[in-house]
Amino acid sequence: MCCFSPQRDVMRSLADSKPSVNDEDLDKLRKFTEDFGQEG
Repeated sequence: MCCFSPQRDVMRSLADSKPSVNDEDLDKLRKFTEDFGQEG
């Protein structure tokens, strides 16, 4: 039986994850915030 290692599972997940937002999306958000304020 294999040992349960939550830390290993988390580290593996972090290594395999990809960003969900790209630089272009962040630029659009910054522009929107400049134009309309934080509350939008």
